[in-house]
Amino acid sequence: MRYNGVNAVRVSVLGLLLLLVAGCGTKGDTKSAPEADAPPLERPRRIAMFAISEPPVLTAANLGGAKMLLGGVGRILEEQEAATKTTQFTQAIRKHDVAVGQTLQQALIQQLAQVGFEVSLIESPNRAPADPDSFDYSTVKVTADAIMHAWFTHSRYISYRTSLSYKPQLNTVIRLVSTRSNEDLVYQYMYYGADTNSLSETTIPSDNKYHFKSFDALIANAGVAAEALMAGARATGAQFSDWLRTQYF
Repeated sequence: MRYNGVNAVRVSVLGLLLLLVAGCGTKGDTKSAPEADAPPLERPRRIAMFAISEPPVLTAANLGGAKMLLGGVGRILEEQEAATKTTQFTQAIRKHDVAVGQTLQQALIQQLAQVGFEVSLIESPNRAPADPDSFDYSTVKVTADAIMHAWFTHSRYISYRTSLSYKPQLNTVIRLVSTRSNEDLVYQYMYYGADTNSLSETTIPSDNKYHFKSFDALIANAGVAAEALMAGARATGAQFSDWLRTQYF
């Protein structure tokens, strides 16, 4: 009986060792399993870009000025003043053939081609200007890998309460949508001028020569103001193209 007991213990130990070895083998196999089953990152090369619409109006405003100290009445007065300034500014700057949409469009086509993308231009979608990102991109039939849609959220000259100058402000959304999945590949905001003082991947400061101490000075230099907004469009196109290159190349 003692002999059989010893053998039983030996058999039990041997079985335990075999289980441990088998367990280690299974764990090792799990670690070495290939990770290539994850879906590959879409790398669009051919881009169909919607023609970029011009802003319907180029505004000018002094936000948060002294009139705001008057409360609700001050807010109404400031809104009335902003409407008057916008009318004057739009009339003055339109005399200088300002075309920020066309300028951004040309910059994107040229700069994206230089960094390795193939860009074709397609007709802009029929959409409400107030809600450009609600468009159903699956209705657009193209052979490109992705659709690019860009629009302006602000195109104006502005003086904030904390600023001593009127500065250009050209803020843009650039969206890249996969034609395969209809999902966003890129949804990027770009800021030029008044909202930034330093250069980054998405922010571009404006040159001091484009800043004006008063609204009268802005109107008197409407040609320079037009140049500032178009410079912002060119810089936005170049900056975004370079950023997109870093994402896919």
